[in-house]
Amino acid sequence: MSLHLSIPGNLLQAPSPAASASGAFSLPFEYARRFWQASRRWWWSAYWRLETSGVERVPRRGPVLLCANHSSHLDAPAILAALPRATALRTRTAAARDVFGERPGRVFVSRLLTNALPIQRCPESQGFAKGLRELEAVLRDRRPLILFPEGRRSADGSLLPFKPGAAMLALRTGAPLVPVRIDGAGNALPRKHWFPRPADVRVRFGEPIDARPYRRLVAEGKMTKRQAYDLLTERLKTEIFELAVQEPAPLRT
Repeated sequence: MSLHLSIPGNLLQAPSPAASASGAFSLPFEYARRFWQASRRWWWSAYWRLETSGVERVPRRGPVLLCANHSSHLDAPAILAALPRATALRTRTAAARDVFGERPGRVFVSRLLTNALPIQRCPESQGFAKGLRELEAVLRDRRPLILFPEGRRSADGSLLPFKPGAAMLALRTGAPLVPVRIDGAGNALPRKHWFPRPADVRVRFGEPIDARPYRRLVAEGKMTKRQAYDLLTERLKTEIFELAVQEPAPLRT
């Protein structure tokens, strides 16, 4: 799971590192985040020519896991730009602590752009279980959560093996899994590049996957948790693959 993201709670309760230093930064930061989300349609339409489809399939209320393929640091901003503004402002993004959570500057930018929650993404690492609980808390707070089940960016746009974190969270909370397919973000901001370039970016939302039938089978002893994780993860990967455009533009490096 790109458990791409230990900063629980909303922004007014959990100020950025800069806020800790100034003691009065949280409210201006919230205004800045709202301004950024309000203006997102303009720059996404003008610079990256964003196209979206299926956004009406995303539940407007309650918890939901938005699970996407991953080839660029622009993937989470693209999903947020495709969502209605009210939904985007409620959404948090799981982010890798080793990428976004080690330096104050990166923490600030990732929280501003994607409301990121940095966690340890390696199951064997210390802090992974704590991070999983923090992601679960987002869903129990009835908020959307962006996850990248591959756990890292794909170099060529092909799907990497999926990790079971999204399925684990769905089974623990009952939140639906919405498959999301992103094409073109890897052309706009490829790996090892830091300045984005113009490109066509497409975001497609699939039908929500209901985890509750799997929970019932586990509760009735007809399926183990591991089997449920594996089945949900495989179904999620298949549906993201099937959302691909007919001839996606190849990634340029």
